Amino acid sequence: MFCKLSINSILLWMVTVLTIIADQGSKIFVAKRMELGQSIPVLGNFFRITFIRNAGGAFGIFLGGGWFYLLASILAIILSFFYLRKMSAGHLWSRISLALILGGALGNLIDRVRYGMVIDFLDFGIGRLRWPVFNLADAAVTVGVAVFLLLMFQKKAEDRGQDKKAGCSQSD
Repeated sequence: MFCKLSINSILLWMVTVLTIIADQGSKIFVAKRMELGQSIPVLGNFFRITFIRNAGGAFGIFLGGGWFYLLASILAIILSFFYLRKMSAGHLWSRISLALILGGALGNLIDRVRYGMVIDFLDFGIGRLRWPVFNLADAAVTVGVAVFLLLMFQKKAEDRGQDKKAGCSQSD
């Protein structure tokens, strides 16, 4: 028997799949058209496309070996699935943020399995002050986490406001 998909579920799968397609497509484009280490100015020195391979984590952070990042990606995927299934359809923006995290984690996992590292190419900065080079998967995970955290803090603030209206306090 087939599970009936809601519009909400279809949207989440579309966000996840489009994130993976955009990430992998951009990485393939850069890898086929550029030499490793090559940098192309897009907006002068502020934004460049710079092709590198990154054995570390998002934004070039090194917290351990390749297995650490492979396991971190798998953990992010499992947690995203878990929370997506647990969260009600009424929390659409929270679910979309999780779909971005899921798509980004899967995008970088694909690279780690294929190459043992990820392809990065988005290079922002001014002069010598540069943000670590990253990719669309990193951006999706970062935006997804930021939106999810903002929504959680907003919910907590609303809950505190509801408690105060009802005459409750944290010590009750």
